[in-house]
Amino acid sequence: VDEVSLIQAGLWGAMHSRLTQIMGIHSNTAIFGNVGIIAIGDFYQCSPVASSSIYSSLLWSDHFEYVELKINERQKTNIFFSQMLNRI
Repeated sequence: VDEVSLIQAGLWGAMHSRLTQIMGIHSNTAIFGNVGIIAIGDFYQCSPVASSSIYSSLLWSDHFEYVELKINERQKTNIFFSQMLNRI
C-alpha cells in the first residue's frame, strides 16, 4: 500500500474485513485475512483529509513493524543537494 499516511483509519478496517472475507477466515485474530501487507509512506507529509491516519490507531502499533529508511539513495551522489534537502 503506497502513501499509507494518506489512508483513513476506517479504510484500513474495510480492507481488513474484505480480505478476511475473501480469504474465508472466520477468526477474530486473523488480521487482514492473514495476508501480508507492505505499507509505504511518509508520515511527515500530508494526513488523510477529515479523518485520522492508521498511525494513530492500535492496528498500526500492534500489527505493523516500523522501519525508517535513513539513506537518500536518489541523491547520494549529489552531496550538496542531499544536505540541502536534509535541512528542509
